[in-house]
Amino acid sequence: MIKRPLPEIAEVLIIGAGASGSVAAKELSVNGFQVVCLEQGDWTPASDFAGDKAEWELVKQKKWHPNPNVRGGPSDYPVNTDESDVNPLMYNAVGGSTVLYAAHWCRFLPSDFQV
Repeated sequence: MIKRPLPEIAEVLIIGAGASGSVAAKELSVNGFQVVCLEQGDWTPASDFAGDKAEWELVKQKKWHPNPNVRGGPSDYPVNTDESDVNPLMYNAVGGSTVLYAAHWCRFLPSDFQV
């Protein structure tokens, strides 16, 4: 991670360094804007990813679980899913929920295709 001092004046403040926020921050900064991007989570080192390790089947049930209520990491916050048919896939870190791709897609309904 490259740590730089924050500029005294930022022209753009981006909340969240997920898929959209990180791309927006990069594009704005290379075009000359002073950008500050705030992220609730931390960087996840590549060595922490367990998908290619023997213990994957165990750690995916806790540390890498897509639901923050189950995972309970330091950057996670509880999410009330009592009235939801779908549990969230959320991850608070640089990269956001793109860090946890789980093919978690809801099936479209016919009404989704009506104009």
